[in-house]
Amino acid sequence: MPAHSADTSAESPWPLSHFSGKLRAHIDKVSPTWVEGQLVEFNMRNGTAWMTLRDLEQEVSFNAVAWRNVAGTLDGVVSPGSRVVALVKPSLYEKSGRLSLVTHRMQPVGLGDLLARIEQLRKSLASEGLFDAGRKKPLPVLPARIGLITGRESDAKKDILRHVGLRWAAAQFEIREVSTQGPMAAMEVAAALGDLDADPRVDVIVIARGGGSSRK
Repeated sequence: MPAHSADTSAESPWPLSHFSGKLRAHIDKVSPTWVEGQLVEFNMRNGTAWMTLRDLEQEVSFNAVAWRNVAGTLDGVVSPGSRVVALVKPSLYEKSGRLSLVTHRMQPVGLGDLLARIEQLRKSLASEGLFDAGRKKPLPVLPARIGLITGRESDAKKDILRHVGLRWAAAQFEIREVSTQGPMAAMEVAAALGDLDADPRVDVIVIARGGGSSRK
């Protein structure tokens, strides 16, 4: 049997069980990691919490499980729809090839936490002079064309289009879909902002992420 995956071939394959074992050994080396997401499913069965975590922006989700010693601390604290942070470690169940996030800790990101983050960001931006009155431009009462910078096929985009349409049906949009998280987000958002700002047809620009849940 080939010692390494690169040495396998159609004539010398690995048994699927051997591949599964190798994959699990690799996954087991991953350190516990703090992640943030939305809890979209939470079911307690026989003392174990079976959950689904979804990314706040992208269509990415993982199954998660909390065993009895952890699950007991979560029941009544978190619920479907909650925005949470969790300390998780990936685990592969070899028989079915099912990947789950074994949850060691989880806590909701409450309104107070969100407001504290916003206030911290506001102070940081204010210290750079970005809120100075001299930098501000008057907002149009009824903008004819709205520049919208948002994630690709995001709930934020859908929410804004729907609600603006209900309030001002004549409004038109110039949309730029960009990464709103990750290493490329700042560069893509800045480029889209510069592009829309240079367009004389655009009356106002909105940068939005998230959406779809009142807890976001």
